[in-house]
Amino acid sequence: MLEDVLRQIERRDSFVLTSHARPDGDAIGSALACCQVLRAMGKQADVVLHDSVPRIYRPLPFASTAVTKRQSFWNVTASYVLVWKDWKIVS
Repeated sequence: MLEDVLRQIERRDSFVLTSHARPDGDAIGSALACCQVLRAMGKQADVVLHDSVPRIYRPLPFASTAVTKRQSFWNVTASYVLVWKDWKIVS
């Protein structure tokens, strides 16, 4: 399964990562970490959340880069929604 995910990532250039509404630390931390991995791979990636980052999690690295809306949302080539332990690929 990991090989499939990596192949899908290699085929695309831009990504949106998100989580459930009223995100907790796991959701925010996972999205922010995956975003930085994608950026390190040379991809364009953004974390877009329904709600803003709760105050308690704002000290997390890169928390200030998360946005609550994005004008060019539909111009991305892939969206990854982290659900429990599974990757869901929405093309």
